[in-house]
Amino acid sequence: MHISKVLAYQQFVSSALASAVSISTTLLRGTQGEYANAALFSVGASSITCGVRFADDGTVPTGTVGQFLAYGQAPWLYQGDLTRVKFIAGVGNPDLNVTLLVVTD
Repeated sequence: MHISKVLAYQQFVSSALASAVSISTTLLRGTQGEYANAALFSVGASSITCGVRFADDGTVPTGTVGQFLAYGQAPWLYQGDLTRVKFIAGVGNPDLNVTLLVVTD
């Protein structure tokens, strides 16, 4: 896999992650018509015990349900339908960083 282009960056602060959030659909399309088909997710926080949960099947994650991304974990490269991914704080007060990408095989 090769990263062809970085399209956008979006950050969700801990207060926004108190309820489920989604990636902004306006950021998924680049200025030259390309469409994000992958993303890097990473968790930042003021405490090492923080984390985010996400679901990519259209369901809403909860504080205990969904894939867990911990603070300090290497960025998670995700390929899939970015319009279906939802995030919520899993533990503590995390911030979530999302870098939207165009990748090729």
